Amino acid sequence: MNKKIVYLILTFAFSVFISCTNENSALVRNNQYDAGGTAGDSSITVTAMKDTVVAIKDSFFIHAEGTNANGTVKQYFWALDGKNYDSITDSGRIKTAFSTAGVKLVLVKASNDSGIASLKADTVKITVHSYAPVVIAMVDTTVTVSDSFYITASGSDTNGTIKKYLWAIDGKNYTDTTGSGIIKIVYTDTGTKRIIVKVRDDDSLFSLPDTCVIKVTASYVPALYIPELNGTGEGLQTFNGYIVNDSLYYVVTQKMIAYGGGPLSSYTWSVSSLSYLPAGTTFDPLTGTFHAQGGQILEGKHTFSMTVSDGSSTANGTFIFIVKSYTGTCPFPDFQQPLGVNQLELPDAYSSYNYGAGLQAFGDGKLPWSWYLKSGSLPEGMVIDQANGILRGKPNSSTAGKTFTFTVNVVDSSGIAASTDSLVYKIKVSK
Repeated sequence: MNKKIVYLILTFAFSVFISCTNENSALVRNNQYDAGGTAGDSSITVTAMKDTVVAIKDSFFIHAEGTNANGTVKQYFWALDGKNYDSITDSGRIKTAFSTAGVKLVLVKASNDSGIASLKADTVKITVHSYAPVVIAMVDTTVTVSDSFYITASGSDTNGTIKKYLWAIDGKNYTDTTGSGIIKIVYTDTGTKRIIVKVRDDDSLFSLPDTCVIKVTASYVPALYIPELNGTGEGLQTFNGYIVNDSLYYVVTQKMIAYGGGPLSSYTWSVSSLSYLPAGTTFDPLTGTFHAQGGQILEGKHTFSMTVSDGSSTANGTFIFIVKSYTGTCPFPDFQQPLGVNQLELPDAYSSYNYGAGLQAFGDGKLPWSWYLKSGSLPEGMVIDQANGILRGKPNSSTAGKTFTFTVNVVDSSGIAASTDSLVYKIKVSK
């Protein structure tokens, strides 16, 4: 074989070697891969994000930052297949997804105002796995404005563990992370909110996102009012007093009742403007308990007006105090819940909204009185206020559409319980 043929063979082999090396060099070079030979502007440089790991078909963003020593960076050119710059963006950010597993190489260049690209490209290696963790967000729900609540999600990974939960509370940006699938939030405005959550496992793989929709409504409070318990059309509620002789008077102690509103602890009672209490009577402004003041009471029918407040709204009502002369033994009514009544149906509550309703008792029980749940169950989120004798709270959404029955025990300050004919309270929680 002559020297010329040997030379040609060696030259061809060397060219093939160089070509193969250049073709695969992108997989071994980290930065500044020369994708354009000598063409381009060396004053323009670009730096891509760090290598990362994603799951197959998982959309994600690739980032890069370009600089131009002689001006500004105008556009970014992306070779998502590692060869062809067929994607262009005005910012150093592009969204993509891979439909096959394996190691992918993405190239990026930057250009100046004149459209001249950087001499060199930078690379980012994307390892695409064929499996990924999974996350399931909680079901859609409704909350009230300014009401703090928990968003939950459940993540799983068939070949590892979940390390982080990432939350886009604004429906766009993953600005919050937690180590477990729960996060507490509160909205200060009404509307329909969209929350996105995804998880990351111990292989640094991200799940596809899941979404839950939160409907934020204005805080609804049922109208506060004083119910008519007389059934006579004259005054809303009636109290009684007795004159035995010139020095012995008796006022039946009795709670004033209000319904509705959203009391945080208790209703507050006051005498309405231009009205006044009957002689010899007074009341407790927090419990609404009407009782004797210790002075003389006057025979006859006395009308007066009271105002009740739940802290944010008020209601007015007319009350009747009837005083009769009584001969014989002074009629001290037993300390009791309403006798001869088997069931009292309270106004409906509404799930996720504040609620209030007064409970009834009267008689010669020594003040103050204490109130307790005796049997049955209350809607979750509601309590009986021990000191003030009202049912209050915010029933949870899980109670919507359900009806609850319960009995109460009322005890005076000497430990005597009010008698009852097994009075049962009934309340329905509407949706």
